[in-house]
Amino acid sequence: MHTVRREFLDLNRLQVSARLLAARLLPIEPRSGWSDRPTHLARLDREAGVLERAYRAVAADVHRGEAVSPAAEWLLDNFHLIASEVRSIHQDVPRGYYRRLPKVVSAEARGAARVAIMATDLIAYSDGRLDAERLRGFVLAFQSVAPLTIGELWAWPSMLKAALVSHASALSDGIRSARDDHARADAYLAALDDTRQRRPTPPIGPDSGFPFIVRLLQRIREYGPHAAAVRAELDTWLAERQMTPEDAIRVEGQREAADQLSMANTITSLRFCAAHDWTRFVESVSQVEEVLHHDPVGVYGRMDFASRDRYRRSLEALADGTGEGQIRVAQRSVDAARRASARDPGGREAHVGYYLIGGGRSLLERQLEHQVGLRDRVVRSLFHRPTLVYLGSIALITVALVAVAIAYGFRHGGSPATLAWVALLVLIPASDVATAVVQRLMARVSRPRRLPRLDLERGIPESGRTMVIVPTLFDSPAAVEDLLSHLEVQALGNLDARLHFGVLSDYTDADAQHMPGDEAILAAARAGVADLNARHGSGRQDRFYLFHRDRRWNEKEARWMGWERKRGKIEEFNRLLRGASDTGFDHVVGDRSVLPEVRYCITLDSDTRLPRDSARELIGIILHPLNQPHVDPVLKRVTQGYGILQPRVSVTMSSAAGSLFARVYAGHTGVDPYTTAVSDSYQDLFGEGIFAGKGLYHVDAFKATLDGRVPENALLSHDLFEGVHARAALVSDIEFVDDYPASVLTHVRRQRRWVRGDWQILLWLFPFVPTAHGMERNRLPLISRWKIFDNLRRSLVPPSLLAFLVAGWIALPGRPVVWTSMALAVAFASTLLGLARMFATPWARRPFNLFMRRLTEDVETSAAQALLSLMLLPFHAWEMVHAIVQTLIRLAITQRRLLEWETAASVAARAAGLSARSGMRTFAVTMAVSPMVAVGAAIAVSLAPRNGWIAATPFILGWLAAPAIAYWLSQPRVAHARVLGPDDRVRLRRLARKTWHYFEVLVGPDDHWLPPDNFQETDGPRLARRTSPTNIGMGLLAALAAHDLGFVTTDELADRTEGSLDTCEGLERHEGHLLNWYDTSNLSTLWPRYVSTVDSGNLVTSLITLAAGLDAAASRPQTRLVLTAGLADTAAVVKEMASRLGGPTPTPRSVAEALDAVASRVLTELRSTGAAVWEGNAGPLVQAIDDLLALPDARREPGNELPVLSWAHALRAALLRVDAASAADPANRLLRLAQR
Repeated sequence: MHTVRREFLDLNRLQVSARLLAARLLPIEPRSGWSDRPTHLARLDREAGVLERAYRAVAADVHRGEAVSPAAEWLLDNFHLIASEVRSIHQDVPRGYYRRLPKVVSAEARGAARVAIMATDLIAYSDGRLDAERLRGFVLAFQSVAPLTIGELWAWPSMLKAALVSHASALSDGIRSARDDHARADAYLAALDDTRQRRPTPPIGPDSGFPFIVRLLQRIREYGPHAAAVRAELDTWLAERQMTPEDAIRVEGQREAADQLSMANTITSLRFCAAHDWTRFVESVSQVEEVLHHDPVGVYGRMDFASRDRYRRSLEALADGTGEGQIRVAQRSVDAARRASARDPGGREAHVGYYLIGGGRSLLERQLEHQVGLRDRVVRSLFHRPTLVYLGSIALITVALVAVAIAYGFRHGGSPATLAWVALLVLIPASDVATAVVQRLMARVSRPRRLPRLDLERGIPESGRTMVIVPTLFDSPAAVEDLLSHLEVQALGNLDARLHFGVLSDYTDADAQHMPGDEAILAAARAGVADLNARHGSGRQDRFYLFHRDRRWNEKEARWMGWERKRGKIEEFNRLLRGASDTGFDHVVGDRSVLPEVRYCITLDSDTRLPRDSARELIGIILHPLNQPHVDPVLKRVTQGYGILQPRVSVTMSSAAGSLFARVYAGHTGVDPYTTAVSDSYQDLFGEGIFAGKGLYHVDAFKATLDGRVPENALLSHDLFEGVHARAALVSDIEFVDDYPASVLTHVRRQRRWVRGDWQILLWLFPFVPTAHGMERNRLPLISRWKIFDNLRRSLVPPSLLAFLVAGWIALPGRPVVWTSMALAVAFASTLLGLARMFATPWARRPFNLFMRRLTEDVETSAAQALLSLMLLPFHAWEMVHAIVQTLIRLAITQRRLLEWETAASVAARAAGLSARSGMRTFAVTMAVSPMVAVGAAIAVSLAPRNGWIAATPFILGWLAAPAIAYWLSQPRVAHARVLGPDDRVRLRRLARKTWHYFEVLVGPDDHWLPPDNFQETDGPRLARRTSPTNIGMGLLAALAAHDLGFVTTDELADRTEGSLDTCEGLERHEGHLLNWYDTSNLSTLWPRYVSTVDSGNLVTSLITLAAGLDAAASRPQTRLVLTAGLADTAAVVKEMASRLGGPTPTPRSVAEALDAVASRVLTELRSTGAAVWEGNAGPLVQAIDDLLALPDARREPGNELPVLSWAHALRAALLRVDAASAADPANRLLRLAQR
């Protein structure tokens, strides 16, 4: 392999070369056949192997102390980067992707990807040196002759990296060749010392290269007259080429310089490729992107990158695999949008996305005469009739499972009446398994589709003004304070001038309209909101709002309460936004002039967390034309777009860790910073999800579809009802975070409340439904009614499964163990389906260990949940039956107390307030049904004519113990602080002292009080004089910790902190952020220049911790006791270090013994006095250290000092620190630093 060097071309000539190359590579083959086997990765691995062998050879030379060429040094220092980029190429351009890239059909490079040839050509004409201007100019010039496909543009970075690796490989081959020539020359000369040979062999030949000849010329003088023959041969070799020795040395030097420059260019370009923003580059040079930016409504260019990328991928699927074909599809879609814009400017059909991913795609396909593939036709058939496919599949699997149970009963002599009971008992559990199976299958068939959205990084537009509302009940001023504090946190994480936060509050239900504590509650709410606006409103009163209602008499509930509870609050609030003056909000705090401009609301529960910028993300989705709701005036439903956006709701880590029960049931917890869209059967198949009460809604669409839909005092749970009318979308890539109940009782009470609400919607399954104006025809589609029915079906699963279990033990024909196994299969269906992923998921695409770990975690969680649900089955069954019967009686007979409700917070507070004795008694009384069912089942099994004890015993025992186990599982998990023993404390303090020594020695004025990145002891010593925001933060906290441990004084802490902060304030920044790397010697920024959000976050958290620590240090002056403890740690570590005579820089015995003696004296004096505070005289000990430092063995040249002597200086400083300890109070200085 040889280095290919062409003439370096400036930008103008490079662009001419690109146009000529584009013409020469025509025509192209759009994609390879499936039988073709791409060889690009094998070639890359071969070149990476050459680089690795060269790297190992150079590393061996360095280890032996031999000199290496400058190019070899570049390879040695940067091989890790090359290896990393090789791995990224494997990941980014797999064989399947490479196969889809257009290939060259000309004989000179047949079968090669066009973009790979482009990359090789560019590298050759640039000597490996790349920059953004050359890249852009080259690609644009090429595309002026032959447009590239979108796939080629995305492969371009990887092809550049591959070409650079190939270039580096060729250079490394030259490095190894020169190294071999040097070794051969050395061996050639070494033979002169062998007296047994008259002359070295073989002679210098005409093919000998310059590295060999120059090495001989450089060393020939070492051998004097003995080398006369060699000198003569060298003269002959040079004379044949009409060169002098100086000429040869100059030629070889030029070669080494050229190799160094090329290797430096190549490595620097690889770094550039790794750090460059390729998304911007691709979009800036893509001709398809340029066409799509002519979207008539101007939305395409305002979308976020992922949405634009979805459009482009959809466009690729319609094109013929050429750049020209993709441009043609883009132009057709823009033309179609323009024609629609002439008819309806600003409508959804005037947006180019309507034809790429929306309802107009079929029209565009017909215009393009696009042939849909077999797989796509199958998938489209599912989406064309999703209700039939989804419900039909559930029905078929349910019937099949019921048939299996009937067949088993029939085989064992079941009568027709018995078999009918079998079918009835199995029906609901079987439907639960069938639903789970179908949902898993649909998740495999249909991919989750991320909703398109606008990029609102620069702020929410006026058309997206939104109010975040928290409907709640206030029962005390303390509750007001807690909620407003929570609301403040959500607002600080979602800062925008057009995002407002409001509390929709009621008093708790009461027997009178006004209660004694009402005025205090209202005053606290008013004052709290006013205070929030004063602190965060920037002089305005429109950041935070209070909307409070007084109680009204409710005849049906026989209580004074807020009208229609949460549903009424939201309905009245929507009317208030649209100018109504007769709402129940008698108390409003905030600027009312903003209210008519509010188009959207985000509704949260009192404990819901709104992660950073999630509100802006939701608003960006709803503002997109394809997501804007269209209300059918006849159906009074949203039929296109969405009136509601429902994010994914996760569980906070703190609540999931609140008890063992919460930990089992909550599953995966916390905010996922890399959240992606996940599959949901309803959203994937039907384009709409289920509303869970927390999300964004379009005020006008919500109002138009729900006003007058429900008679008063009829509906408690309204989320599903609102979702099926206003059409909810599940936005699974945006996450809200909620608390999870820690107690079994709290969890079951919440489920009971939900079930009551679900059964109140029972009437909406029928053809005619009640409204505020009387009965009307039910216009809900079948799938919406199924959602209602499915909720009812799920509430029947626990009682049905319990009945099935007991019947299997005592009455059903056949063996009880078999019926029990069937019931267990229902309970563990999720676990079994999770295990099926082992065979259904292409886990080979991911690391097997990672796949198995995640699979194991999921299976363990689902198995634990299933086991717990079986143990609580009688209790759950009773609660479900109780809620269902109670609701049906109230619906059909009493027509009262349908709005009976208790807040989750009050339930949780009551559960948390239970003492150990009363708590156990409460669980025993509340869950008494569980042991009662167990006793009843035991009696039934004993009276049954067959032996069902083997199957029933584990369940009966579990149900008997259920109250005690539930109580145990619900106990709050108390964080136990680990108490360190004396030995552990000593070990940790000494480890901390060794760690601080790094900062103590290396962070100082020479490096502007910035910590260097690392210190290399092997093959060194070598100090990396660069730092990052993370390093700076760790350095500041290290100094704070050293102060707390007594390793530095308060004044030293202040000096170090002040020096670091002063330096940071003068560093170059980008929009307030420190850049990621600085040279600590001159404070210049290092290339590539970029901001790391991770490092910025680390620095921010470090500064917050530092401020708190400085405040604490100011309030607790450092004592001599603390400094004495630091002295003891330093002396102990010094004694340990003095005992180590070996290492990279061995310690002379005289120095080690002297240092050990001083450290031992310090420790002896501390032990002999028995006092915790140093009372000795440090003078003699300091003098002993000075004498040690003056020893001949301790004196070294600068840069070659003994490492152990830095510990001698540290011990000397610690002695002086304790000896000079004073009562000076630098508190004010620390406080000033904390406030910087």
